[in-house]
Amino acid sequence: MTNAEDVDDYLYVARVRLIMGKILVDMQSYQEAVPHLDKARAAFAVGKHYALGETMLYLGKAHLGLGREAQAEELLLKALAEFQRLGLRLKEAETKKLLGLAA
Repeated sequence: MTNAEDVDDYLYVARVRLIMGKILVDMQSYQEAVPHLDKARAAFAVGKHYALGETMLYLGKAHLGLGREAQAEELLLKALAEFQRLGLRLKEAETKKLLGLAA
């Protein structure tokens, strides 16, 4: 990426991938959601973007839906850490519930 416009385009595509992944998880199309969410996570991780936690939360939900508990737990713990870092208490509580922790 050579300038701010490229970064904006890159983040725009990542946000679209996140939205698509969230919709697919909500539709229980977990297998289809994973590639969108993986690509969004990679983009958001570059600059510790605020949407990184949300992306990992939904990626964790997708892995739960696919029966991949170990992968889901790893992602949900990372999402929880992001939400705590950002002070997002509602997202923190949602993540704790998925992890089976007291909120």
